[in-house]
Amino acid sequence: MESASDFLEFVGLLAVLASAAVVFVTLARWIAGKRRDHTRLGLEMTVFFTVAFGFHHQTLKFLRLADYADDIGSTLATLW
Repeated sequence: MESASDFLEFVGLLAVLASAAVVFVTLARWIAGKRRDHTRLGLEMTVFFTVAFGFHHQTLKFLRLADYADDIGSTLATLW
């Protein structure tokens, strides 16, 4: 059962990193002036914060930072 938990923690980390990369690229293009699609940027940021909030416990357990899960969870909920 522990291997399934480790797998879920790893998948959570990958989901958070992938959604953060998408938001970073879109935000960089938006700042550079190449694209000014506010709706897409807002939607991608909403998806990122949703994924980050959904997987923050598993991701922080994988990174051995589970002590900060409640603080980071409330911060993500506020930003969302």
